[in-house]
Amino acid sequence: MIRLFFKCLALIILPGAAQAQEAGEESPAIGYMGQLDQGLLSAETIEERYGVATDPRINSIVEKILKNADCSQSRAAFFVISQKSHGQPYEKGPGTDSAGNTYIPRDWIDLFKNDDDALAALVGHELAHHCFLHHFRAARRQALADELESKFNKSLAEEAYSKEQAQQLKELMKRLSKSEEKMTLQQHEFEADEFGALWSLRSGYKLAGAFKLLEILKQKYGELAFTNKELLPGVNDASHPPISRRVENLKKMRDKILETVKLFSDGVEALKRGDYNKALPIYLKILKFFPTSASAHNNLGYAYHLKYWATAKPAGLRPALLLHGEFEQSLLEKLEVAYRGADERDPGTIYLNKAIWHYRAALEINPADFNTKNNLAAALYNNGNLQVAIGMFESFENSEAPSKMAVLRNLGLAYKRKYDGGTADKSETAQKGLTAWRQYLEGHQDNDIQSLAKKWEQEVEAKGGQK
Repeated sequence: MIRLFFKCLALIILPGAAQAQEAGEESPAIGYMGQLDQGLLSAETIEERYGVATDPRINSIVEKILKNADCSQSRAAFFVISQKSHGQPYEKGPGTDSAGNTYIPRDWIDLFKNDDDALAALVGHELAHHCFLHHFRAARRQALADELESKFNKSLAEEAYSKEQAQQLKELMKRLSKSEEKMTLQQHEFEADEFGALWSLRSGYKLAGAFKLLEILKQKYGELAFTNKELLPGVNDASHPPISRRVENLKKMRDKILETVKLFSDGVEALKRGDYNKALPIYLKILKFFPTSASAHNNLGYAYHLKYWATAKPAGLRPALLLHGEFEQSLLEKLEVAYRGADERDPGTIYLNKAIWHYRAALEINPADFNTKNNLAAALYNNGNLQVAIGMFESFENSEAPSKMAVLRNLGLAYKRKYDGGTADKSETAQKGLTAWRQYLEGHQDNDIQSLAKKWEQEVEAKGGQK
């Protein structure tokens, strides 16, 4: 299978070699992937023969993208072929072996000396080929096509089709028609373009880098770069689409992302109405493209928080939650051209844990975010972690943030619950809670809190406690 893979890759990258062999001519000099295929070069001696080296810049990009890639492969490594050696030529472009090693010629790296966005798109593209096993899938398709051709030729030679032979041909055709086998080489390239661009975008690089990559390749190799017609048996299209078609495909993906981001404000309005069922899929979809969006994580946590309240129906007044009204401008600029375990029998707990997870994810991205700090403390309040919630509310009650009033309201609620829970320091708890509410009510009309504060004051007075 490994040799078949290298044969497949050599046919894709080195069509000239395939032509020469078919014509019975002497095979011309071949590059490192072709030598691997023919057993002329082992993977262990590539470094010695070709001057393979790791590159700090490449490694940094690979590390970032792997964290944001939908990749089930356990290993991926990138190496730079730094020089020609022993008269052997470079491959026409990057190539990946069966162990997950991707080799990129140095002259390709030099194309992107001052453009990490374009280089990240290239790395993402090659990583997508590896993650989705494109070369193995192409090789498997070739093997099926070869088997089909062999059986067909044998039937022709015998001038008859037996029932058994007909059934065998039918089964082979069925296997070739399966979606995984049917996927063409061009579709592999489209998929690698899309996911390479998406993964680099998730990793903080500009989407414009993917367009710049294709622009540079067009300048260097032309519109029909890599659209060689020497293909695998049974494959009836060029190995790579023309550059213009790849650009159009990326534009469609970019437009889809932009349309998704535009839904952010729809989610905000839905949450203001309390419609968490409409907001949840919006923010989940946005986070598929932008997992580093603190505002989307916060609002998704907000939606799960509302769902918790609707499902669990906790007693007492609810703490105030704070929304993010706009998507991060810094992430929009990039578009230039498993949850914590919960009791499955208590769906309310599941939703609250999801809210806590997303609030914490947002704070990892933006630790100073006032709204998300308040919402996390509110979720911990709902979760029964009163002391932690109180500590968080108190840590930013003196903030100058416009939303400070919500914190004072929530701090009072937390102290009231602590008071009702039978704390030993009832007098001090009541004093702190009522002080927070008095400050809150000085600048905010809230009949519910005003009524609850009055009753609490009366209760404290009746028990001889301090106001």
